Amino acid sequence: MKFYEQKIKGVWLLEPEPFKDDRGALSRQYCMREFKEHNIETRICQTNLSQNFHKHTLRGFHYQIKPYGEHKTLFCLNGAIYDVVVDLRPESATFLDWISIELSSTNQLGLHLPAGCANAF
Repeated sequence: MKFYEQKIKGVWLLEPEPFKDDRGALSRQYCMREFKEHNIETRICQTNLSQNFHKHTLRGFHYQIKPYGEHKTLFCLNGAIYDVVVDLRPESATFLDWISIELSSTNQLGLHLPAGCANAF
């Protein structure tokens, strides 16, 4: 997996490196060792699958405040999402900065957000 840190500290674009053969492909979406090498939180408390039943559905900005902050790693399994991330950590050098990226089943990119960053898609 390739890791590209974004302009917001702690936000990483993840690019899987699929293994392909005549049966199909296998991509790693999480590896504790690789996440640790990039100082990314490795404790997984929960996993979720979000589905939108209609095109152009907006899932508004959401995040948890301290002490309930959560880091998140996002992938799009089907179709595409336009994800916007905003840094809401007052102590951060990138406070209120934002980035956007398209995640899709075609590009297979992932996005990791640290606690204190909100995202909408």
